[in-house]
Amino acid sequence: FSADPTISDFTISNGVALISAIKLYNPIAGIYNVTVSSTVPVALKAFEFQITITSGDVSSLDACGCVDCVRADISVAYPQGLCSNVNAYKSADVVQLQDVLVATRDAGGLLMGSTLNADERRAVSVQLVSYTLVTGESYTPTTATSPMLADASNEVSCLDATVGCEEVISPPSPPPTASPPPPSTGQPPAPPATPPPPPAETQYTRAASVGALYVINGIVAWCADGTSLHPSKNFCTPASASAEADKTTHEIAYLTELAANGDVLPDVAGTPGTALDFYGVRTAPGFVGDAKSLRFNRPKAGSYVLQFTSTCLEEKCPYSQNLGLISEFLEITIEPGVPHRLEFGGTPLPRRFDTNVTLPVFDVTTYDIADNVLEAMDANVTLTVAPPPFAVVGGSVPIVRGKAVFDGVKIIGMRGVEYDLTFSIADASITHEKMRIIPCEDVKPHASPMPDGSCACIAGYTEDHDVSGASALISTASFPDLYSQITTSVPLEFASYIQSLRPYGVCVPCAAGFYKSGVGSMPCDRCPANMDTYTGDDGMPVVPHVSQSGQTLPGYLGNTQKSACQCVVAEAPANKTESVRAYYRLDPPESYTCGACPAGAVCDARDVTYLSLLSGHWRANASTLSVFTCKSPHACAGGVGAADALCNAGYAGPLCGSCDRHAGYASLEDSKALETSLKCNKCWAPVASVFVMLMLLAAQLVVWRRVCVAAQSYIATSVIYTKVFVSHFQMLATLGLIDLGWPNAVGIIFPISRVTTSVSLKSFPADCLLKWSHASYAMYSVFSVCVFAALCVPYYCYMRITAFLKLRGEWYATKRELEDKYIAARRNGDDTRSLKHKLERMRNPPEFGDTVTNAYDLVLKTKVNRDGYIVQECSHEELTNMAPTAWDSTLGLFYATTLYMCWMPTLTGALRMIRTTEIEDIGTYLYVDYSVQTNAASFKVYLTIILLGASMFTAYMPYVAFKTLRERSETLTWMKTMTRYGFLYLGFNPERYYWELVVFMRKGMLVSIAVLLPDTPLLAAYLSVGVIQLSLALVLLLDVYERERHRRLETISLVVILISYNSGALMSSVRHAVSEIIASFALYFLNVAFVLYFMSCIRGDLEDEVIAAKLASERKDVESEEYLRREAVKRALVDTHQASRALHPRMASDLIAAFDNQTLVEELSKPGASDLKLKHVQLSVHLESIRNKWRQSKSVSNDPVARRDYETAVLALERKKAAMDHERWRRRVEAGADPGADSDGADVGSVASESRSSEGERKSVESDDSAFDRVDARVMQYNEIIAQQRLLAEREARREWPTDALGRELERVEPTYPPEYVPRPPRLPAQDSVSWTPPSAEIMLSSPLQSPTKAPRPTPSASVKPHKPPKPGDPFTYDYFELTAVRDALPTVEKQMQDLESSITANVAASRAHASTSTSLVPPPGERQSWRERMNDSSWRVQRRINARENAALMREFGQVDDTGDNEPTRRITVRENGNDGGDGHESVDDQLSSSDDDHAAPRRAPAGRAGRRAVSRRL
Repeated sequence: FSADPTISDFTISNGVALISAIKLYNPIAGIYNVTVSSTVPVALKAFEFQITITSGDVSSLDACGCVDCVRADISVAYPQGLCSNVNAYKSADVVQLQDVLVATRDAGGLLMGSTLNADERRAVSVQLVSYTLVTGESYTPTTATSPMLADASNEVSCLDATVGCEEVISPPSPPPTASPPPPSTGQPPAPPATPPPPPAETQYTRAASVGALYVINGIVAWCADGTSLHPSKNFCTPASASAEADKTTHEIAYLTELAANGDVLPDVAGTPGTALDFYGVRTAPGFVGDAKSLRFNRPKAGSYVLQFTSTCLEEKCPYSQNLGLISEFLEITIEPGVPHRLEFGGTPLPRRFDTNVTLPVFDVTTYDIADNVLEAMDANVTLTVAPPPFAVVGGSVPIVRGKAVFDGVKIIGMRGVEYDLTFSIADASITHEKMRIIPCEDVKPHASPMPDGSCACIAGYTEDHDVSGASALISTASFPDLYSQITTSVPLEFASYIQSLRPYGVCVPCAAGFYKSGVGSMPCDRCPANMDTYTGDDGMPVVPHVSQSGQTLPGYLGNTQKSACQCVVAEAPANKTESVRAYYRLDPPESYTCGACPAGAVCDARDVTYLSLLSGHWRANASTLSVFTCKSPHACAGGVGAADALCNAGYAGPLCGSCDRHAGYASLEDSKALETSLKCNKCWAPVASVFVMLMLLAAQLVVWRRVCVAAQSYIATSVIYTKVFVSHFQMLATLGLIDLGWPNAVGIIFPISRVTTSVSLKSFPADCLLKWSHASYAMYSVFSVCVFAALCVPYYCYMRITAFLKLRGEWYATKRELEDKYIAARRNGDDTRSLKHKLERMRNPPEFGDTVTNAYDLVLKTKVNRDGYIVQECSHEELTNMAPTAWDSTLGLFYATTLYMCWMPTLTGALRMIRTTEIEDIGTYLYVDYSVQTNAASFKVYLTIILLGASMFTAYMPYVAFKTLRERSETLTWMKTMTRYGFLYLGFNPERYYWELVVFMRKGMLVSIAVLLPDTPLLAAYLSVGVIQLSLALVLLLDVYERERHRRLETISLVVILISYNSGALMSSVRHAVSEIIASFALYFLNVAFVLYFMSCIRGDLEDEVIAAKLASERKDVESEEYLRREAVKRALVDTHQASRALHPRMASDLIAAFDNQTLVEELSKPGASDLKLKHVQLSVHLESIRNKWRQSKSVSNDPVARRDYETAVLALERKKAAMDHERWRRRVEAGADPGADSDGADVGSVASESRSSEGERKSVESDDSAFDRVDARVMQYNEIIAQQRLLAEREARREWPTDALGRELERVEPTYPPEYVPRPPRLPAQDSVSWTPPSAEIMLSSPLQSPTKAPRPTPSASVKPHKPPKPGDPFTYDYFELTAVRDALPTVEKQMQDLESSITANVAASRAHASTSTSLVPPPGERQSWRERMNDSSWRVQRRINARENAALMREFGQVDDTGDNEPTRRITVRENGNDGGDGHESVDDQLSSSDDDHAAPRRAPAGRAGRRAVSRRL
């Protein structure tokens, strides 16, 4: 009970005592026994009854459930007794209260627990009501001044907990927007009503120093934040979502475990909870995270009383009788925390003090973070001095009532040193900075403090000024006020003490050549031999320096280290062009020994790495004494350093003997790249270098293209010009290899000449861009041959495929032609066995892998001719004109391009790889490029590859080529030899085919002299002059060239090169500006003159070729005209002679006699013989032939043989007529014309009737001029029959069949007519014009199976040779008919050709004067030939009439006549010319036209004379 129970007063009446009330104060739940007894007056038997008290309504708050909480006795201020937490908190930056649990109890003291959950809105507030500091000061804070803070103080509504809430008036909300005016009603609108202002809104907020939480399960709690080591207890309220989630997770696990174990959740409702931690409220499971807590920020040490209250509104707690609960008070104690800072108290510490003297008394106070004095702390404050002195006395003092009193601190340290005194305890410290002990400078100048506190002379100074080693310049006489230097900055109490130290001595600096490294009064030490202190470690005279005492001294005085001693250096002359006597430091430096300076260097007392070389000297590394003299006067700059550091800008490598390509430097020409004349120039801008390089490569490509074109042209003029031009500039480039001192303006043309006429890339822009060494350039030159060889592979494939496609196309064309002939023969009813046999033999087309015909392989192949003799299979003419193979073209192109584009740079690069220079103790390097070390393993590999490749290419390949030429010297005119090796000998006389080898030897000797004698340029120049003079003499003495102009061009080229070499030698010997100007002018002038003469030679040759082409064309025209006339007379006589032999002997005796005694032939062959005579003879013979045939036809019936011949002839004529009529009808139908009308107005039936007419009528028709069109067909037919009969007879006699050049059997030709059929000789019709040439004159004079002999392939400069007559023994030749006299009697053309050549030469000369490129032989445009002049022109007249008649004959032969009635032929026969389309030397009808009915074959016309001349010009 809170108080003893009380019983109300009662009285006994009538034996009944009425007790109105029994009061129990704060009874706890339980059963109470009440005993009623009476002892007065008589003891009565007592009566007992029980009172049961259960849990009541909530009544009070209880915050004393923590483990360390103790409740005090009840007092007026604390009706329930003050609850105190005896576990004090340490003051800190933030102090969180641990596990403040507030439970609710009923009046009996039982815990409400979960029974209080009916009051859903009951809250408990907490606030700090008072606190008392340890100093005795008490405070009653307000909500604004309270040091306590509560988390989430505003989560509880101020309506539920009013403690700490303040009224806050918020601004009113804006007035509502006025509604739109009503629609107009015609009445004036009423004034708008002014809305009343909105009321202000009143809000409440709780102060941060007041906490409030809702009661859950009868408790509230404020706890510290939970950690993994100390999680918050279960009854704590999470303050963050993460903490809430962690608590929920653990809670679920806990409840799950309870359910699994069959346990129930504990509840403290109705229990007193006494003697239990936190009254038995469940603490597990805890959680990690922020919890709602009560905290203090840096609280002062003392006791703090918290009040917990709870008041609930009636509407919020309708079931509670006690709306306000009895408050609870909790007292917590905060004591000082850990040391945070220290403060000095009392007397301040001095800034200057003497050593080994006790400091004045001072104290240090300790405070925590809340400025609480740590009076109860039991620890020592420690003194730390920095830098560490020799000793510290009294440096650790205990803390008494928060203070540490230092009363005996003594510091023994160095004079003049500033010390920092740091006092520390735990993490708190305080520093007294820069307390300086009085320095020796104030006691003894230039002295240093000693450990015992005395002052001794510093390093570089000595007190022994009268002994050797002390400077005589420094003495007390020099410093009269030395003893009077008293520092006034020291405290006055120490002035007398310092004054007393002065008599201890004076410190003076060491003299020159001496040093003193220690502190004390010992004398200075002397430097080693050949060493003094006048030179510094940088090789320069020492500068004044400041001593350790702050005194400025000359550099050679007061030295403190032995390192100040440097080797003696004598003063160098002002010009610095010669060495002086000096010394350098020997290794190791610690030995302090010196050596004499080497020649070519200037020593500055430092070691060998700092030798300064004179200009023009070089050494490999900084540790060597080997000093070399540079070969080039421009390369070495001298100075301190080694290797490239001693070179001028742009030079690098051993002896600075190469240009620094990586720094953008290169030499302009080859002679400036030698070791004795090396001169490097700054590279141009990359864009300029690329542009110039592209221009050079373009020129190189043009020259290479020119070489390829010349090699494939087979034209001697083109070959000679190309070789002379390339050789000239290659020899000029060789001049640039000799160091003759050419100016840059001249020297740059040498690499340009080399790059443009060879594959070499070595030039100034190439060096700047590629940065290659000479080994790389040499390797490039060797591999360029491989590149050309690789490029020849696709070229060979292209040529091979092109040749194969051409051969295959010809095979298909031939097969189509045979098929067309076969079809036409079957349509006409002719014999097709021969054509069928040919088609069967052409079953398989040629394949790509078939063997290619090689002219060299056919030389020794033989065959058996018709007469049984062993002869060569192919004639010399056939072998000469045999087309070259793809391998021949590829090999010839490879020889030409490599020998003229790659030979010179390859030989030059290989020879330059041989000449080396050895540098002692360094290595061996290329003479022309010191960046290439020849004793390296990689160079040996390079050298092996280059020498092997260069030997194979520069020596073996020319040897093989000229050896082959020597072996095949008889085949120099063959197309195969010209294709392979023509570039090497075309243009030379046949006996001088080897001359190109002499040219190669000349160029090789020039290169060898220039490369192998670089250090003697004059000797190399004069030897080269001798080689050129010898070559010039050979050219002048030997008949080398076919043409005089070519010899003159070669001579002028050698003369220009000879003068260029002599000019360079003169300039090198004189070494004067005038000589340089003369030599440069001569070089430029002569080479420009050579180029101009070269162009003039080309123009002269071009004009000569034009003249030759025109002469050849005109000669061919004249010879063709004469040949046509001779052939016309011959053919007419042949026919007439054959017909005359068939005449009756009695009637033709005179005519036969005229033939036999040649009178008729001689008469008709005379120039100007009348055509009428020939016509009379022909008519007479024809008339007699008709008469004989008429007589013969009468006797046909009696002669079986004659009957058979007659029937065969009639049958052949009928079949041919029928075939012609049928074909003409078919073509007219296809053309859409009237098939019933013939071309001349007759119908088809007229032809049939003509075929059925009598033989007399047919002969009559054929005897007139209309039969002129049948001459070609008759002659061809007759010639074919005779040749077939003869050939078949010979083969049957030998029982063999001939083969071709490849050994394949020739196709069998089936005869068109039966073997026993022998036709009669053809008859020529009468002519009414000049001598006429039958279209098939060629076929009459040669067998159908033997093609006419082809003329050799002409060259542009060769004349067209006249047509050769057929070989004797063939049928129908001159000799056979004894017509030699006719041939010899014909007029010659020599006189005409002489006149024509004179006329053409005059015309060319006139055109040259008018700057014309061609000369026309036709009259000027304004002059037109008259009709009579054109008739007198026999060539024009004969050719015109022959073309017209031949075209008309062929058109009628094939039935192609214009259906419109125009007699002009619709197609013309093609005339071919010798040398262009493979003719036999004269213009003739193209007898290769197919005899089939293929009317779709387009005619082709060979170039006539003027077009041929233009073609020749284009080839040039």
